[in-house]
Amino acid sequence: MASVTELQETEALLGQMLVPNTETVRAAVAELNNRLKRPAFYSLLLQLLHQHPLEQIRQLVAVLLRTKIVDMWNHLSEEFHVALKNVLLEGLVKEPSKLVRHSIAEVIGIVARISVPLGQWPNVLDFLFQCTQSENPGHREVAMKLFDTLTDHIGDHFRSHTATLFQIFARGLADPELSVRVASLRAVGSLVEWVTTEEEITTFGEFIPHMIFVLGQVLQSDMQDDASRAFEMFYDLIESPVPVIVPYIPIVAKAMLEIGVNQSIDMGLRQMALTAVQWMASYKPKLLVKHQLVDMCIQAALALTMEAGEGEEADDDEDDDGLYLSNHEFGSQMIEHLAHMLTYKRVWAPCLEYAQKFGASTSPLQRRAALDVLGVLADPCYEQMVESLEPLLQFVVRGFADPDRRVREAALLCLAQFSKHLQPEILRYHGDILPLILNALDTSVAEGAVSTPGDDKLRVKACYALDALCHNLGEQVVPHLPVIVGKLLSLLRRSDSEVQELAMSAMSAIVEAAGDAFIPFFMEILQYIKVIMAQENDEYLILRCRATECAGVLALAVKKENIIAHVPELMTLACAGMKLEFCELREYTYGFFTHIAECIGPDFQSYLPAVMELALHSCLSSDGVVYYDGEEQGTVEGIQQLKTLNPINVSMPQSFLDEKAAASHAIGSLAKHTGAAFFPYVNKSIETMGEMASFNYIDARQNALASMAEIVVAAHTATTQGAPATALHPETQKILEAVVAGLEEAMEHDVSRSVCAAACESAGMLAQGLGLLFLPYYLNTIIPTIKRVLRYKTSCQKNPAEEYADEDAKIDRELVFVDDLSDTIVIVAKAFGGSFAPCLQQYMDVILEMKNRDEEFAIVATGLLSELAKAMGPLAVQPFFKDLLTIALDSLASTNEGVQRNAAFLTGLLCTFGAEHAAQIYGEALRRLLPLLNSTDTDVRDNVCGAIARMMSASVTNVPIEHVIIPFLKALPLQSDFEENEAVYTALFLLFQTSHPILSADGVIPQTIRIFSQALGHPQLPKTISDAMVMLLRALAEKGYPVQQVIAMLPATEQQNIVKFLA
Repeated sequence: MASVTELQETEALLGQMLVPNTETVRAAVAELNNRLKRPAFYSLLLQLLHQHPLEQIRQLVAVLLRTKIVDMWNHLSEEFHVALKNVLLEGLVKEPSKLVRHSIAEVIGIVARISVPLGQWPNVLDFLFQCTQSENPGHREVAMKLFDTLTDHIGDHFRSHTATLFQIFARGLADPELSVRVASLRAVGSLVEWVTTEEEITTFGEFIPHMIFVLGQVLQSDMQDDASRAFEMFYDLIESPVPVIVPYIPIVAKAMLEIGVNQSIDMGLRQMALTAVQWMASYKPKLLVKHQLVDMCIQAALALTMEAGEGEEADDDEDDDGLYLSNHEFGSQMIEHLAHMLTYKRVWAPCLEYAQKFGASTSPLQRRAALDVLGVLADPCYEQMVESLEPLLQFVVRGFADPDRRVREAALLCLAQFSKHLQPEILRYHGDILPLILNALDTSVAEGAVSTPGDDKLRVKACYALDALCHNLGEQVVPHLPVIVGKLLSLLRRSDSEVQELAMSAMSAIVEAAGDAFIPFFMEILQYIKVIMAQENDEYLILRCRATECAGVLALAVKKENIIAHVPELMTLACAGMKLEFCELREYTYGFFTHIAECIGPDFQSYLPAVMELALHSCLSSDGVVYYDGEEQGTVEGIQQLKTLNPINVSMPQSFLDEKAAASHAIGSLAKHTGAAFFPYVNKSIETMGEMASFNYIDARQNALASMAEIVVAAHTATTQGAPATALHPETQKILEAVVAGLEEAMEHDVSRSVCAAACESAGMLAQGLGLLFLPYYLNTIIPTIKRVLRYKTSCQKNPAEEYADEDAKIDRELVFVDDLSDTIVIVAKAFGGSFAPCLQQYMDVILEMKNRDEEFAIVATGLLSELAKAMGPLAVQPFFKDLLTIALDSLASTNEGVQRNAAFLTGLLCTFGAEHAAQIYGEALRRLLPLLNSTDTDVRDNVCGAIARMMSASVTNVPIEHVIIPFLKALPLQSDFEENEAVYTALFLLFQTSHPILSADGVIPQTIRIFSQALGHPQLPKTISDAMVMLLRALAEKGYPVQQVIAMLPATEQQNIVKFLA
């Protein structure tokens, strides 16, 4: 027992902590920290906790014990351990203060987490069971809170008491005291991962209606933290593969939707409720469809799109601090999510009806909502929107003239989404929409006047739309460069930071599209970029990111000879930025390094040491990892293990993850562009990329797999010095074997389809870089693994967490994935050429399985066979000729336009390859091809034209030209598959070059002139073909053919077009 004097001294010291005097408190803290290092001091604290009359002293002691007990546990005696446990349990029951009682409970939780796993506190569980039956609601509440903590951290030691705990929590959820019900609600969530047996699933499921009821009471009482925890618990239930929530989906979904549309509830909590609905769309879509909940979900989301933001009235500015989405933004985001998860077919029609209904509303909020909804549907509903693109664009364009600024902003955002996702169709209208965007940039006021926040918001949206449109505009942007660059420079020099950031991003898109046509403007932009890249103040760091990105894009656009003199200064600025504690800047700087290396190639060698050190450090660094449960920072074995193994205690900011992904990508790019100079970094880079290939972030894994391939190719280049090689260098071979094993691991075991596809793409990169030296590895390892993927025997193809709304949604997702894999196989075939034959032999059975699965997969299969045959060439295809021709001719009889299209291409290709068999095969091929010239599908017609053209070019004597030529010509010019232009016009030109007798037949030359009048000037028509058309027309005129008379009979627009070219 401590002396009275020691106890009084300790009491006095703690009392000084409560004095409202900074110096006194500081001195007391210093002395307290010294004493807390002595084990004997804790006996004094324990006495004070047990018997001191002042609540503030008892509370302070409990807090000190909570923060220090882990560090000191091994230094304290067993006698003290026992005394501490007894005092804590007694205090939990007898302590009158709720605050102190809860602090004591926290100490009990920590001590139990140390002692229970070691079997050193056997009576704590029985004690808590007794507390749950106490007449004192405070005891029941704190017991529930302790169960929440302990089951979450050391629940395995309580598993044998599962049935008892279920009974306790059931009573707790029905307790007369709200505080106990809320604590029980939190505790129930910790049992989710325990549920495994049918009985447990049934029992836990019975809690769900009570949990919904308590959640409603929590919301009524405005207990936001408890409500947030409850929503997170429902997320866990929805995500869980154990079907606890399945029978209760209708109850939960309807409750969440009711909360979501209730405007009297806090906006953040409403969004959490609707997030639960979105999780259902992700993890339980079939159940939403089965219980007819989809329309309710859509209507709730649409209702949010019409809401005003907090503090938003009329055309005033929203109170937007950027910390969360406004409700109208959240509603739009939810619509997009539903369209992706539940398939566009269920979402498109009601949303289009909604947009049409409210597009002409008198309410600006409804007009804005209509545009918001159309914008977010551009990605998931691509096919429907491109079919009606012109009227949809007219709808959006009306928004640019709306009197309400918010509607004009929505129109700009909608146009940006159209520009991003409705490619390439949207580019046909760039001449109409680009001026609208540029006019929106001109919402500026007179020079020297102050911009309003509303003007700046509109400019931000305009810059975003300009960025999205010009990103794919290419050389079509060149005529507009003076105007665009002038406007963006004006914004960069005089607007607020957000406008500057978006203007700089738009400038990058313009530079990339313009290429070397940007050279007249580059020095003025570069000088501004250098100034921004030197800024270190926090408010300019985002702008510095955009400027760093633009510097790299600019270097690629203006070419090495124009940028090389500026590279040392730019590299110095970029490396200086890497020292700043700003992950996003490091991410953008890695992109800059990549662009500079691509631009100057081997001359980047002098920068490799510094840049590689930075990139490797970013990949391996844990600087961004945050352990946010501070009480676990201890040396006691059980606690330390918890910190290591429990993922809930680790947080990794998105910017930290993106930095790693960017660094992983940069390493591969540096290897690719610096070649042999990269060799000293090969081994460390492969080792690091191997670690990143299993990192818990999909983008990082994808980039690491791609970089591994680039590194192998760089090693091969270094060891062969660029000369042709008949064998791999032993060092390269060793590295390649490790990389192939890594690719196989990713394809076989990664649960992400995108990572699996990235591994297959990396195999394609190895084929391109190593050529036939890679063939044995591809045959023996990669092909068998890809076949397993295609047969649904790998992890990414049987992910238990993946569920689809219906079979159509499932097939849509699978088709995208299989199509991506097919593209990677074609890349390899192009690299191997005729040597791909043994690979096709291995692939043939799985391709035929795919073809026979259903029509959608048959499209992919026939397309893949066509591309593989084309890549292999006529000689290598001969062993497969009969089988492929049978497949092609049979597929022409399909009712699916996609299959017909690919079969037509394959038929024409094979007829070219087998010209010596023309007499035997042309008749049957044409019998099946010619009827398809009447197809309403333009792709089918174009590919049939291409097939017939190839047959004519290969062996025109075996084509019954008198029966073929007129239907062939009537189907021209091509309407959609412009890759067939070369085959079609080569065949036509050949008829004229050989003066084929068919040219004298009635209508052949006039039809040809009509085709030329429509095709000339089309952006997809190569200039060589265009020039050949003009030469042919002039030659006909010189030979006396009445070309002008035929032209005079054409429609006016076609006359003007052809005359322009002839002039």
